[in-house]
Amino acid sequence: MKKIVFMIFVVLMVILIYVANVDRKVYYLALGDSSKYIIDSKGNKVKGYSFYVQEYLKEKKVLEKYVHEFALENERIPDLMNAINDNHSYKKITLKNSLIKADLVTLSVSIEDVFAKLSDQNINYAGVYDYVDELILDLEKLFGLIREYCKENILFIGTYNPYNNDSNAADVIYYINEKYKSACKKYDIKFVDISFVSSEVLNNDRYNLIGQKVIKISDKVLFSA
Repeated sequence: MKKIVFMIFVVLMVILIYVANVDRKVYYLALGDSSKYIIDSKGNKVKGYSFYVQEYLKEKKVLEKYVHEFALENERIPDLMNAINDNHSYKKITLKNSLIKADLVTLSVSIEDVFAKLSDQNINYAGVYDYVDELILDLEKLFGLIREYCKENILFIGTYNPYNNDSNAADVIYYINEKYKSACKKYDIKFVDISFVSSEVLNNDRYNLIGQKVIKISDKVLFSA
């Protein structure tokens, strides 16, 4: 009898240890404009912010899988929605399945078209604000689509501010980030504010800064009870 009880105890302990270890593992999906490596404006290959996030999870020994193959530079909202709807695949990994499995998704989208409008010498600010409003409507559709598959932690990275010397353009960036925050709240998505990065060029140092901000919030949502 004692031997049977002991064997049951051992089996239960093994199961509990296994479950505890499985629960701690993080399937990390980097999505949208969040490539592992980025080609900067000077043609240099630099580490994107998702690189630093996966390195952090690896150092904590909790990384189950890092999927970054669906993340592309300068990916716009329609591109990403098409990729999800068409269920793009890489080797044996499909995008929808990755969304379902993911414990953590980081997401950012390109607004190069907004930057282009803000650089136009004949800029119409009212038109820019109208364009941003349309962009946010599309973003909410993207959030809704992603939430159909991913029920876990999603972090959306806002936009940096390259307009230190142009208050009107800086106001547009502020408006975009505020709209981002509101959309994130609707879909239970954590907003990562990177407006503190005020630079015309994103390089290794600045991507590292963004990565550290993402890591801080990721750590909180993943490991804080």
